[in-house]
Amino acid sequence: MAMASDSNKRGLSRFSNQKDPVYLKLVSQMHRLVLFHASAIEQLENFLTSIWTLPTVPSVQADVEDERGRSALHCAASSLNKEAVTILYKKGTANVLHKDVEGQTPLHAVIRKAARVKPTGDDQQKFKNVIILLMYYSEDISQVDDERKTAWAYGEDLPWIEEIKNNRDLFLGPSTSDEIESLELLKVPDKGTPQYKACEALRGDLVEFYTTTKDQKTVEMRNPEKPAVLEMIYTQGPKKILDRSRPTPKEGEALTCRWMHVPANNVGSNFTPSLDFF
Repeated sequence: MAMASDSNKRGLSRFSNQKDPVYLKLVSQMHRLVLFHASAIEQLENFLTSIWTLPTVPSVQADVEDERGRSALHCAASSLNKEAVTILYKKGTANVLHKDVEGQTPLHAVIRKAARVKPTGDDQQKFKNVIILLMYYSEDISQVDDERKTAWAYGEDLPWIEEIKNNRDLFLGPSTSDEIESLELLKVPDKGTPQYKACEALRGDLVEFYTTTKDQKTVEMRNPEKPAVLEMIYTQGPKKILDRSRPTPKEGEALTCRWMHVPANNVGSNFTPSLDFF
């Protein structure tokens, strides 16, 4: 133990203090490497979440860039890591329209990759999941890069890309209800069956309402998600999805309710959509 302690002291002695410019640059580079690595690998979801939730972890900016001007959201999108996309946007408040040195957004990144690899089957669905999520979080899906091309221009040879663009979802739904029910995950359909494929491809609506109070003024806020039916009622459930996507809580916030809607023709008769109230 003494040897380890002495070693640490020798390492720290290279810097005058924690405000040393070289020390701060080193820490910044380490944060960036960890953030990009965690954004690219699905298995590091919990670690990525902890970056913004653990008090012992120093503050990290989600929009730090690599040498090409790409943000961690670019990395998550091109890695088809939809969980990381949600965490970066909701907890890290990442800019979904962040542009790299070529003027390209994360949406450009994932569609360009799709155009290059031309995915099919399950691989194509992974691309769809990320593209739809980025569209859902973005106010403008027609941003152009330095060549004056939108993301969609790079996928013009892929009919399914055009279909996604033309069928962009709007988020609609009531903010209140008197129903109170619980939800238990159902048995996952056999993979490869029509039911499994339908539940994997189609999406429902899931939203969490909460109030925030500041300067004696209370405003209702919402945390919306549009996950696949498979995730909503079979593999993850509303609580896990919303816990992952909820912005870091601030003082004066209070959760009020959760609301979900599942396409009725994609679930069994033993399931009822639920609302969990706090």
